[in-house]
Amino acid sequence: VLLLRNDWDGAVDAYREAVRLDPTYASHRFKLAYALDKRGDLDEAVAEYQEALRLDPNLPREPLPRAEHLRTLVG
Repeated sequence: VLLLRNDWDGAVDAYREAVRLDPTYASHRFKLAYALDKRGDLDEAVAEYQEALRLDPNLPREPLPRAEHLRTLVG
């Protein structure tokens, strides 16, 4: 719901807690990465995308190269 409302701060907080409770659940990491990406925290987003894809290689790969590219433009 927070992601649908574009509440990036709320989503980051909620998914950080979800990852803390179950760090091996790739979907939570992926959603955390997405929220971080939308919030502009690109370094952390890239790291979370990478970890999510390591845990579940079947997740969509498209957001990772985009976040990496944005990171190089901003950084």
